[in-house]
Amino acid sequence: MNNLSIVGRIGKVGELRFTQSGKAVIGFSVAVDNGKDSDGNKRAATWFEITLWEKQAESLEKYLAVGDRIGITGQARMQIDEKGDQKYHKLVIDFPRVELMGDGNKEKDDRPAQTRPAQNNNRGSSSRPAQNNTRRNEPEIDGSDIPF
Repeated sequence: MNNLSIVGRIGKVGELRFTQSGKAVIGFSVAVDNGKDSDGNKRAATWFEITLWEKQAESLEKYLAVGDRIGITGQARMQIDEKGDQKYHKLVIDFPRVELMGDGNKEKDDRPAQTRPAQNNNRGSSSRPAQNNTRRNEPEIDGSDIPF
């Protein structure tokens, strides 16, 4: 069984696009920290490419921000891209199940302001009264917005 689960931080988020047949698609990368080696030196992160399609892409696009923690579960595969004489290997996770795990350091968001999601406390809130939320004041998310 090919099943991979990772927890990392969102690196780069693409723009929501639509195929010629009208299907929504968005891609983003996730960096997974590999800790330190026996000498205490930080190891390089492992990067994964994630693609969301249709309702999942449309629903989650506004919640994907650089630096945010995210959990992904899906099928792993190695994709080989070629540019000229060079071959590039990418770890890709297909059919992902996504779990948003909280905001990262918003000061590190290097996307231009017009491509960043709105950063206000009403993001994802519903018409229900706010509940006392002890998890770092995360906004309440209406479950009907998320397709899984």
